[in-house]
Order: sequence, then C-alpha cells, then structure tokens
Amino acid sequence: MEDAQGQRIATVKGNFTEHNYKMLAREGSLIAQINKNWVTIRDSYCNEISRPDFDPFLVLSYVIAMDDVDQKSKASKSRF
Repeated sequence: MEDAQGQRIATVKGNFTEHNYKMLAREGSLIAQINKNWVTIRDSYCNEISRPDFDPFLVLSYVIAMDDVDQKSKASKSRF
C-alpha cells in the first residue's frame, strides 16, 4: 500500500484466498487484522484496527477493494 507520493506506508500479508490477512506498517507493527466471516448470508468481515493513528477509512477501503476483486474473479470464472 502506497501514499500519493508513491511511498510505501503498509504491507498486507496473509492468506488471501481465505480472506485472513494482516496490514503491517513500514516498521512491521500491526495496523489491522482482517478476517472474513464465512457463516453469513452476505459477505461479512471482521476488521480489528490496532493503530488509532492510521486512517481507519484506508483500512476499510482496502477491504472493500479486495472483496470487489474477489467477487469479479468469481463472476468471471462462473461464466465458463
């Protein structure tokens, strides 16, 4: 994840196929832990934001973008 000037501000690591990942700051401290809840009718995520100094909307926008990519990937695979 980069800021408007192209500087890395966070790294995301984890299991993307199972939607369990961590967002880490440049120095390695935990910013947020994101987990998809699988027993719901609609997609639902648990977002635990650990650093109040990091913009929570940036974390949420990342989760929304990842979910959108996943949904589009599933839709394109189901067409074949």
